[in-house]
Amino acid sequence: MPDIDRQLFGGKDNLSENDLKSLSAEDLSIRATGEVLRRFGWEGRSAAAVGLKLSPDNTTAAAGRLILLGVWDQKIKIQAKKIFGQADEDTVLEISELDLAVFRCREGEMWSRYTPQEALKYEFYQGEKVLDDDAKQTQGISEFCVRAVAQLAKGCGPRYGIWVQLAIMVYPISDGEMMQLAEQTSNPAWPGIRLAEGEIPVLPTAGKGKEVAGGKDWGCPVGPVLVPGTPWEAAPGPISEQDISDACGALLNTGCGVEAAASADSLQKKWNSLLENPDRLTVRRPDKTWPKRAPAPEKQPAKKGNNI
Repeated sequence: MPDIDRQLFGGKDNLSENDLKSLSAEDLSIRATGEVLRRFGWEGRSAAAVGLKLSPDNTTAAAGRLILLGVWDQKIKIQAKKIFGQADEDTVLEISELDLAVFRCREGEMWSRYTPQEALKYEFYQGEKVLDDDAKQTQGISEFCVRAVAQLAKGCGPRYGIWVQLAIMVYPISDGEMMQLAEQTSNPAWPGIRLAEGEIPVLPTAGKGKEVAGGKDWGCPVGPVLVPGTPWEAAPGPISEQDISDACGALLNTGCGVEAAASADSLQKKWNSLLENPDRLTVRRPDKTWPKRAPAPEKQPAKKGNNI
């Protein structure tokens, strides 16, 4: 797991109060996060942001939250038989205008909760015909749910900035049934069927010549959305640039790869195996990691003078 090139983290510029205010929001809702991103040129395409809630004195940050927003660039189509093994060969699930805001992540996690099908714009088609409830029941098509799992992308670096690889997974039962199936289903490594996968930028970008803080090189390649605990002008001292970068990294390093099955039958076999042997569930660590702060050198004890 190689670190992202440390060249992105070497800046020593300081953020001003106005710089911090430009990254600030009243909360980490999709609306408030979108307002911050639009200040730096975001136009609504699929993106991720790091949200940080600050302490009452604005000097430290709690666990970060990954915020997904914008419309997925492509229409999603998948053969229904891959999800529901009894479905006809020519039946297709089509999801249109997938708004990534339907995927909500908890603090400190790079994967979303299970999202019910009702949150999506979708239809099951057979040819040009939309399947009604009776037709779906005949083909064994029932409720389903989806989840997004993210990790730092392999290409993160000075040339492209910070991106996450996002896998969108589907599961052939409802979100409620998923949580009742086993305790381990909350783990992002729990197998599913891959609906789509791609890379999206973590915005807004920061660093020398970038949008945030007037292009200052302050040692962090992304500008997180900050929720201050008190107005900046009343804070005894703002959070340090290094602590902001560390908080971003602590979240982004929780990402992981996914375990994808190729068919409904293979998925069921994987589930049966894990239900019998839960210890076999393993998390695939990310291919890229945010570098950790180098430990401060230990202070050497003062040498005692010779008594003469």
